Amino acid sequence: MNDALGFGQKWVTNQDVYSNVDGIVNGTGMDGGFLEFWPHNYGGSNVNNIPYAGSLCDWGDGLTGGASTWHACMQVHNVTNKQTVFAINNFNGGNASETVGAGIGNNTQYRVNRASTGSINPDWTQGYGNTDNFSSMRLHILGRPVPDVPAHVAANVPQSKDYALLYQIDVPTPFNSHDPAQYAAAHTVDNRARYAGAHVARVGYYFELTTADENPTTTWCWAAFDGFTDDLASYSFTTNKNIKRFVSNLDVASNVSGVKTGWYADGNIEFFFSSYGKGNSLNIGANTSRYDFDDAPSSETAAGYSCLQIHNYNESQTLISISRLRHTSGNTDVGIGNCSTAANQDWTQTSKASDYSVRRLYVFVAFDATPSAIFHAVASLDRTKVSVAFDETVPSQML
Repeated sequence: MNDALGFGQKWVTNQDVYSNVDGIVNGTGMDGGFLEFWPHNYGGSNVNNIPYAGSLCDWGDGLTGGASTWHACMQVHNVTNKQTVFAINNFNGGNASETVGAGIGNNTQYRVNRASTGSINPDWTQGYGNTDNFSSMRLHILGRPVPDVPAHVAANVPQSKDYALLYQIDVPTPFNSHDPAQYAAAHTVDNRARYAGAHVARVGYYFELTTADENPTTTWCWAAFDGFTDDLASYSFTTNKNIKRFVSNLDVASNVSGVKTGWYADGNIEFFFSSYGKGNSLNIGANTSRYDFDDAPSSETAAGYSCLQIHNYNESQTLISISRLRHTSGNTDVGIGNCSTAANQDWTQTSKASDYSVRRLYVFVAFDATPSAIFHAVASLDRTKVSVAFDETVPSQML
């Protein structure tokens, strides 16, 4: 941890503090947050002139010698209110005969090295007696994901702020999604590795089309529903299986005239790697004489025309359609809402991709917030490492 102050100390902004300990100043967005994460020995010399710090170990300390016996600390302070928020000390072998030292708020009681007289360090340094009061000491460190929902998406669909970006796909034309190189090139953002192992609670699709003319306009559609698998590849163009199913809790938003928006108990998707026909396989009121919101894959083994389509069968509507995904010539089929200019309602065989300069699909995911439980934790004998086992695989974005 380095900044203008030097190694081990850092000012932080927008500090939030909540505690049930008497005297702790609670609040949000506070100034004066300060960290001291010393890996070495440290003392009360206020070498960086931190406000309100004194000659004792508090929120303004400095490195000292004795690198062979490193005391170390992890301390969070509220300098404005002259407080140590919490401190964890003596975990790097500095005093192997004593416990880890820890406390919340300012230490006003426990003297250095359990002495009956002498100094009381506000930041709990060498105030070992306090830890005798506890059967356990546990620190939870929580991180807020960096927002990666594009601003215009969040503006159009406020609920998208609860999601993380899995894919950004710039749909080419022509497009052979079965070609690994073309598949990878189209996925300008692919965060599968980041979220591997996570349980997908919701998935959201935002498809935008910008016309390729002198006065470009952008149409868009959002369709989100409950996750149906934790296989993240299944939420993009499928290249080895057909996914035809109902999906639960469909949320629809769009600026396209005629698209019915709102919340529906369910909807349906057709993610085909094969060719497909007009057969009405779900018996949900579709038309067997045209391609629409209920078609049937032609094969479960042979790759073909391929599509990624999201439908709201409750309103007899196609919401998002990207089709003709296994071709080296001809335009990709793209559309939002029902196609009114051709026979096929779901845009199959319309070859409309060249009408648009932007054909972009964002795929977002929201994860199950249920935390993993610690199965067991074992500290090393020198108290420099902790091995922790959880009761399930921990997603990589949590590490």
